[in-house]
Amino acid sequence: MKCHQGFIVGITALLLGAAVGCGSRGPRDYVPTAERFTLRGERVLQNDQTLTVATFNLRGMSMPQLLAEDLRQLPAIDVWLFQEVPVPPLGEPLQPTIDKLRALLPVGDWQGVVARMNPDDVDGNGWEGQATLSRLPISGDAQLWPLETSGPKRRRALSVIVETSVGLVQIVNTDHEVSFLDPTYGNQKQTSSLVARLRRNAEQPAIVGGDFNSAGNAFRWRTSTKDVSQIVDELDGAGFSPLPDRANAQAAPTYKLLFAGVQIDHLFSRKLDCLEWESPVASGSDHRPVWARYRLMQP
Repeated sequence: MKCHQGFIVGITALLLGAAVGCGSRGPRDYVPTAERFTLRGERVLQNDQTLTVATFNLRGMSMPQLLAEDLRQLPAIDVWLFQEVPVPPLGEPLQPTIDKLRALLPVGDWQGVVARMNPDDVDGNGWEGQATLSRLPISGDAQLWPLETSGPKRRRALSVIVETSVGLVQIVNTDHEVSFLDPTYGNQKQTSSLVARLRRNAEQPAIVGGDFNSAGNAFRWRTSTKDVSQIVDELDGAGFSPLPDRANAQAAPTYKLLFAGVQIDHLFSRKLDCLEWESPVASGSDHRPVWARYRLMQP
């Protein structure tokens, strides 16, 4: 039975790789940058004792109305971590992306940062990127941390600092490659690169979230559940905790195809207590969002 389940997980990961692991790097000398923007709207009062963060792979926002409905079903989110956000090609203004995000998000005043990462595999006229949006002020400049990779796409972690009622909290939005058929295991290299950066400021309260693409690896006979365990162990070395009492990948997938499920979307926290979390079914993306509410603690 276990072998059969592992095979199904492997086939799922293979199809995942075919869907999101291809693509061109674009210009060889291109280095992604973080671009700031603001979405003006009615101010929404935040709970000064908690911070609610969510990660969601938007898969190109091909079904915007359903995505907006997905977001409306969630509690009030203070900080969003989005992956696979459609962005215009290099040299063109971000306004189309800003307009799409404005239509997607709940009402409010949002500060945003977006990074154009790679040419879009499906829409040859556009690119895909990562975006972080916050109801709380974003302090200083955003950073993009290069992650080691063996695949065809650039991989970066987008880091911002948000100002909460009890101090600064680092928020990191990451998107890793599928490595099921990669003998060099690029996914694991990216996690190690991420952890190395997170260790540089071990006392900083922080939340890391995104699409870790933890779908397993055929060359090492690893299932998604084993991949997740490896990521949990590595992030523990930088002081981060996973969501409490989370079931394994087979029981609680965030990406599912046919009869197989893999748990590839995650949130981790450091020096913050998780009060509650959920990963509900979505209709506007083939990923599930993951959200968590954290207690803000005085330093």
